[in-house]
Amino acid sequence: MGIFNNYDNPNIKEREQGEEYFSIILKDKDLYEKVFALCNLELMEQPIPLSSYCNEYHCTVNIDGIVFAEDGCGGCYALLEDGNIVRIDFAEGECGRVAETLKDLLELELNCACAWQNYMRKKYIDDPSLLEKDVVAFEAEGRNDFEHAYGDDMPKYNELQKEIAEQLHLKIYYEIDKNVLTKLYKMAAKQPIFLVKDMINNKFFHELMY
Repeated sequence: MGIFNNYDNPNIKEREQGEEYFSIILKDKDLYEKVFALCNLELMEQPIPLSSYCNEYHCTVNIDGIVFAEDGCGGCYALLEDGNIVRIDFAEGECGRVAETLKDLLELELNCACAWQNYMRKKYIDDPSLLEKDVVAFEAEGRNDFEHAYGDDMPKYNELQKEIAEQLHLKIYYEIDKNVLTKLYKMAAKQPIFLVKDMINNKFFHELMY
C-alpha cells in the first residue's frame, strides 16, 4: 500500500509497523470483519487524498493527508502529512488528532468498548477521579451493547478483543484511563491544531475535545 511511508515520520519502525497492520487486516477477510465490528474501522483498499475526500463534503483542511479508513458513522480517519492520525466527523462537524501511529489508533479502538468519543470531555482532564468512575460504567455498558447487537454472529466481546490483540500483537489495557486515554488527550492538545472548514456555511468544525 505504501500510505504510511508517504509522509515524514522520524520513526521508520513505526511506519513499517503501520504498513504491516494495514496489509494484514486487508488480506484477511475474517479479521477485517472482526476489526470493523469491534473497532469500528473500515480500512479502505484504495486510500484517498484528504483534500479530495473533503471536497465531496464542500470542506477544506489546513493540513493535507490521506484518508485510509471510514467508520460507518459519518466519520473518516486520515494520516496527515506530519505523520499523525486525525478523525473527521462530517455528521457532527467535529475533527481533531487522535493518534500518533496506526498502532495507537488500533489500541484506542480495541480497548474502548464504549466509543472513545464519549471520553473527549475536558472535565475528565480537570478531574481524573471522575474519569475513573465513568470508565467503569461506560465500559460495562459498551460490552453489553456489543453483545446485544451481534449476538451469536460474533464471539463475546472479551474473546474477540483477545483474538484481535493476539493476531495484531496489540496490548489490552485494564486501566484505560491511565494508559490509552492519556495518549488520546495528549494528541488532542497537540499543535498545530488540525482544522476543517465548511465552505458552504463558512464555519470551522468543532474540536473533538470539549
